[in-house]
Amino acid sequence: MMDVVIHNLLSNTKNKIKTKSYIMKLAIYKDNLAVLTTDRIGIYKLNSEEVSKVSKNFVKWDTPCNLILLTSFHLLICMENRIVMFTIGGNGSIEREWSFDAGIKYIKVKNYHIIF
Repeated sequence: MMDVVIHNLLSNTKNKIKTKSYIMKLAIYKDNLAVLTTDRIGIYKLNSEEVSKVSKNFVKWDTPCNLILLTSFHLLICMENRIVMFTIGGNGSIEREWSFDAGIKYIKVKNYHIIF
């Protein structure tokens, strides 16, 4: 079992998130954190006023993936030549999906646009 420790460098406070599972991948975007474990993806949003308060959502996920990417409102999961997009705070269903002929090696968020 592993935990995630978030260290706020400005206020020098630490917050521990207990995942109770093996952590495979992490993704960070501003005050959002996505943690990929063996059976799900936990999406945590830190409260800026009080570090000890953390809101969370979970997406059931047990398929191996290459990359996970987090934006303000979406979670993207990359599997070889396919990208799946979920809305954060939604009902956990797939919002959009892309399929490519070649494998995907890199994804970047730039000026609120996703570049493949």
